[in-house]
Amino acid sequence: MLKKFKGKYYYQVIIILSAVLIFSQERIYYWAFPPGRKFGTAFNEERKRIGIATLPADWETKDRYTETKNWHPPVSPDTGAFRSSKTVIVNDDGEITYDGDIYMKIKGKEHESLIVGYKFGDKGGWECKYYSSVLNRQALEMTKPQADSVIQNWGLKEE
Repeated sequence: MLKKFKGKYYYQVIIILSAVLIFSQERIYYWAFPPGRKFGTAFNEERKRIGIATLPADWETKDRYTETKNWHPPVSPDTGAFRSSKTVIVNDDGEITYDGDIYMKIKGKEHESLIVGYKFGDKGGWECKYYSSVLNRQALEMTKPQADSVIQNWGLKEE
């Protein structure tokens, strides 16, 4: 019976398995070797050394198979001042190129946001941008000490 099955369906099963592997090879590769895994909470010591806000252990990401990972807190407030997300970008070589955080302050219809990011590599350094619905819709470039001052003014502290 098994010999009959092996002979009758063997090639069809091989073809189907081959097709599944061919069409899902990228997904299988990222499942086996997820990019940026080492840049989650395991990277927090390096973040502290550089001065980047750390990634809280309870934050979640849905980006399992991509080079760009966005983490969010399990519950996000809809008012007040808070850190809303962290974005980490990893290049094709598996090296981190960007680590940034978005801080928000929402009061009624007024909202402000501050992006504090660090670019790794030769042209690396801090990139800080402030947005406000009250002042204008254009980004205001600022230095890292200015961004730290805004965060402190909002009653937050960089972790």
